[in-house]
Parts: sequence; C-alpha cells; structure tokens
Amino acid sequence: EFKATLTSGGQALPTLAPVSPDGVVVSDESTFRYAVVSAKQGEFTLTGSSAVSTLGLHTALGLPYRGNFRCSDASLTRVWYAGVNTLELCTGGSPSVFLDGSKRDRWVWTGDLFVEHLVAYVSNADVGAALNSLARLAEGQEACGYVPHSAPAKDDKRWMPAQTLAEALTFAEYSVWYVICVHLHYWHTGDQVFVRAFYPVVQKVMDWLVGLIAGNGLMKVGASNGCTWHVPEFTIGHPTDLNCLMVLALENANALAAAAGEPQVLVWHQLRRRMAQAINTYMWNEELGVYMNSDAKDAIPTQDSNTSAVWSGVAPKERACRALTWLDEHLSTPWGPLTTEADHPTMTSYISPFASFRHLLALSKVNRIDCALRMTDALWGRMARTDPEDVFWEKVSPTGAIQPYSQLDCGITFTSRVHGWAAGPTYILSTMVLGVTPSAPGYTKIHVRPLMADLAWAEGVIPTPYGGGEVQWQRVGDHTCL
Repeated sequence: EFKATLTSGGQALPTLAPVSPDGVVVSDESTFRYAVVSAKQGEFTLTGSSAVSTLGLHTALGLPYRGNFRCSDASLTRVWYAGVNTLELCTGGSPSVFLDGSKRDRWVWTGDLFVEHLVAYVSNADVGAALNSLARLAEGQEACGYVPHSAPAKDDKRWMPAQTLAEALTFAEYSVWYVICVHLHYWHTGDQVFVRAFYPVVQKVMDWLVGLIAGNGLMKVGASNGCTWHVPEFTIGHPTDLNCLMVLALENANALAAAAGEPQVLVWHQLRRRMAQAINTYMWNEELGVYMNSDAKDAIPTQDSNTSAVWSGVAPKERACRALTWLDEHLSTPWGPLTTEADHPTMTSYISPFASFRHLLALSKVNRIDCALRMTDALWGRMARTDPEDVFWEKVSPTGAIQPYSQLDCGITFTSRVHGWAAGPTYILSTMVLGVTPSAPGYTKIHVRPLMADLAWAEGVIPTPYGGGEVQWQRVGDHTCL
C-alpha cells in the first residue's frame, strides 16, 4: 500500500490510480520497491507519504523443503536456495500455478515451465502447481492442436502485456516445450492417471507440429508462428534451436504414448532420425566448428542453437565438444556467457539465465561439471549476492547489470528481477553434484553418479514419490566415500 496526500492550492488532486477516501492506493502488483509520483500537467506539492508492506515469507508447501542441498562451496549452496526462493515467489494463483515472474507478466509461460518444473521436482516437490500449470495451458488448446504459449492463472482477471502476445502471436517453439514438459512431469512422478489424461493433448499438438516439417526434414516457421523465447526477435525459416527441441519432443511423445498404453507412432521415430541428420547436414559450420542458428545465408552462431544441439543429443560427441569450446572462446564474460557475439536481427547479445541453464545441461552432458560450476557461480552466484539478493533475474546485460528490453523501447523497470526461468542451477546442483536422477518413471529406479569437480563434499535429499533419497559424499585422501 502507498499512501500520499497530493494538494495544489489547498485542493486535493485527482490521480490516475484508484484512491480510497483516506488517500491509500493499493497496487495489484505483488512486488514493487518504490512509487513514482508525477504530474500529468501542472505542479503539485507532496505533503506527506507513508508505505505499509503486506509482504510476508511464503513457501508454497511449507518448510523444510522436501529436497535440500549443501556442499563445500558456500556460494553454490546459496545458489541452490536462491533458486527455490525464486520459484516460490513465482508461484501463485488459485489453483496454484507456476508464473513466469513475480511482477511481470505473472502468467503461465511454457518455456518458463521447463525450468520451474525441474526445480520443483528436486526441491519443494510442488507437483500440484506443475500439474495445474499444464492443465491451464491445455484448456486453451485450439482445434488445430496448437497449445497457447501462455495463459493467466484462473483467478487473474487483470490485463497484462502478455495478453497482447497471447492474442496476436503464435509460438511453435512453445508448443514443443509443452510436449517436453508433459514428459518431464510423467518421468518425475510416474503418474499414470496424468499421462492417460494428457496424452490426447500431446497427440493433437504433435499432429500440428509435424505439419510444420518441410521436405528437407526440418521444421519451417514464418513471421506468423515463429516467435521464440527471446521475443520480439525470431528466425524465419528453419531455426536450429527449434528443430533440436523438436527432436527431443518426438522422442518424448512416443515415450508418453507407450506410458499411456497407446501404440507408438512410427512416423515420429522416422522424423526424429531424419531431423537430427538434417540439422547436422545443414546447420553445422565445419570451418568454425559450431552450429549456426539456421540454414540461412546470414545465419550466426548462437548459444541456444549449440547448447540445444548438445543437450538434445543431436550433436555427435566430437561436434558437441567443439561447439562448447567455441562458445567458451567467443561468448564468455566475467558474468556469464552471451547469447551471441554481437546484436543481430535474430538475436540480441546479452546474458540470458534461461539460455544459460541449457548451457549448464549441455556441459553436464559431456561431463564438464567444473565448467558448469564456474558458470553457476559467475552468473547465478553473483545475482544471489546482488541487490535484491537471493533471487534470479530475467535478463543480464553484457556488463553484468539488469538488461532492459531495448527492442521494445522499455526501461529497466520492465525487466523482471524475480523470474522463474532463471532458477535452473538448483536442478543442476541436485542432479549433477549430488548425482541423483530417475532412470525409470517416478523414481522406480534411481541412478546415482555424482560429478564432483573440485568440491570436497556434498549432501542433500531428492524428493521422490516414495520419500526422500538422501545422498552424501566426501573426499577422503585419494578416495571418495559415497
């Protein structure tokens, strides 16, 4: 609440926000740190002001978390908890869902869900919010099969900037993310009722996505459906990142078919193999040793194109190592990796915690956990130590500051300082450093393989449907006790 008395010549001045008789303005926003008072015309005198905070510590499922993590590096431990804190500040609505940000947009966005789901599965185990988020998006599925890229929480009736995007734009990429997220939920929960209920949604959206595959085996998008995670920029034609994600979605969709007791779709297997081959044929630049962001003549190397190629399994081992080396040599900064070397119509150069999470996944895929942990501390450790502390930002500038939406002519205040898609390192620390991952749906089988880097010890708990899986390891001389 912000209370101000505005007068001019002894007369109370009208304001643009609703004001109660005692001068109190109540904001619909869940997070703001100051109020700007300005005159639309003329002058006024601010004779007094006061603020009342209604913010209280909120944890979706209470404390302690069902999962936890500690290690010999205090900064990495802090990052783990800052990631959970970020997730919980981006959880809201009735029924509870995962929102992209605590201030903007406060909508369910499919790309953000990819990160938020993974963080929830290893920390507070908020599978209810994960399920509700997927269900909310499924409610908007169109007759053609397209699943909307975003949706408000059911009880949110406010107009938000995301509403314009939802009504005007189509994100083929985010329908691909939806399939991936449905599979992630089944893989971590083993919920048979869920998979049988959601497989028809997946089947329908896959039919729409497959219709976008061109004769060369690659998905083709245009201005009407080619929006991506870094809106308002997009790549017309055959985007590498989109096609790499689709390779994974084709695999996931068949796994969901089997889990739902439905016959697997042979054409999905065939399209997956052909698409992976096409990516390596048309997108790989042998001279540079890197994947370009499309097969266009003016294509450029980007972080997301290469990390997705590695993480999805599209890149053969030799190419995966070369591509990650190129990213390290050309995109590294003291504050984290850039999205690309320089601004380009298809990608602005800045530091994206969302894209950098996939960078961590790619590094872990080739067992470069030491590089992954250095990146975690440089990018996320610094955010955790920087005002407002223990939360992760939507975008970071090449100099380590908050990155504005320069393409939209918006100021720095438009960028979210608490954004769910930035919470990813929590998942990396639990699954890579502790080393616990499900090797069968719902943790009916568990794989334990810690990647230790130069850490001395780590301990923690992974929540599963059967209780917590506790892991401790410690270096003792030349040996490691697990």
